[in-house]
Amino acid sequence: MKALRRLTLIALALIGTQARPAVEIAFVEVLGPDGRPLRLEGNDLFGHVAIRTPEGWLHAHPARGVEIVEDLSPFGRVVVKAVLDHEAVPDPAVYRAWLGRPYDFDFVWESETRFYCSELVAKLARVPPLPMSLDDHWPVALRARRGEPGLSPDEIFRALRRRGARLDWEGPCRSIWALTLPTRAS
Repeated sequence: MKALRRLTLIALALIGTQARPAVEIAFVEVLGPDGRPLRLEGNDLFGHVAIRTPEGWLHAHPARGVEIVEDLSPFGRVVVKAVLDHEAVPDPAVYRAWLGRPYDFDFVWESETRFYCSELVAKLARVPPLPMSLDDHWPVALRARRGEPGLSPDEIFRALRRRGARLDWEGPCRSIWALTLPTRAS
């Protein structure tokens, strides 16, 4: 009888861990008209980021604002997905309230009326902002925001790696990508 009870408890524990949804975040390489990757900051590798919801990929796009899409390929090439197996999925009441909000071209972290892609994902994945560095190629008005809170897709990626995210690499160059990405912010 004890053995049956123990097996039942083990089975229930396994079912519980199997059924729990994971947080999945896609990191996208954005390509320019010439087919070469666009770099937002120095040597950053990702130009866009999105988070999986039961309805699809939630993201903020400059021309379309906050939306859910089934396919991210129109926005670039998904290079890697970071999966947080033991964290709560985003609250639908929160992200659904953000649908249709415009893109935040000013990168203001404190705003709840406009979002940029990294801000949207970071707030849902509970990644705290860092002081923005904004290279000299950014417009002068944005460079004036250096030091204010914000994040790039690469900074979110590094934060999730430090939190132990499982990485699901996409495409034929998995091992090359894995070697080129630093594990911590420099």
